[in-house]
Amino acid sequence: MAQAILALLTSAHGVPAYGLIFGVLVACGLGLPLPEDVSLVTGGYLSYVGAVQFAAMLLVAFAGILAGDFLIFTAGRRYGCDFNRHGEGLVFAARFFPGLRAVTYFVAGASPMAAWRFLLFDGLAACVSAPVWMVLGRRLGRHLPDLLVWVERVHLGLLVAGGILVATSVVAVLRRSRRDPYRVSSFERATPESLVDGAP
Repeated sequence: MAQAILALLTSAHGVPAYGLIFGVLVACGLGLPLPEDVSLVTGGYLSYVGAVQFAAMLLVAFAGILAGDFLIFTAGRRYGCDFNRHGEGLVFAARFFPGLRAVTYFVAGASPMAAWRFLLFDGLAACVSAPVWMVLGRRLGRHLPDLLVWVERVHLGLLVAGGILVATSVVAVLRRSRRDPYRVSSFERATPESLVDGAP
């Protein structure tokens, strides 16, 4: 499936190319089995071969990234949980760890984090990642097959790093809970009685 999508993207030209890149990036945010970074590199490649304008494609890619991420964030609004005080930093960092993006953005949506704050920090991170991948696609367009192989390796490395980060965080939380067995989260403390005015 990924190869078919990639073949479709690389053969596109003009307005359809912009639409396809936008749609694929939105779908990537929702779980399409194609690395977002590959789509961005392909967008840069299309500007290299003259199929699109680089600046316009960068804006389209940026919009596609935010749209996909915001859909995940919005889905998280259905549920309530506690997203700690470092939430904005986690939203920014998750953009660089493919395996953590969707989960982090969903949890951010489930938290009290304002939508504008989510879009701000996600947008700042996208301002770093999107231009880097697209410039690589534009500058190294003649080596696209080798470049895509390298991008896949980077993607795999980031997935492993994200997994290690999650595992480390889980171990740290478990150790803290063992040291303080009476410690509970703010979600667990939110009993019906505590919501009544004047309740202790």
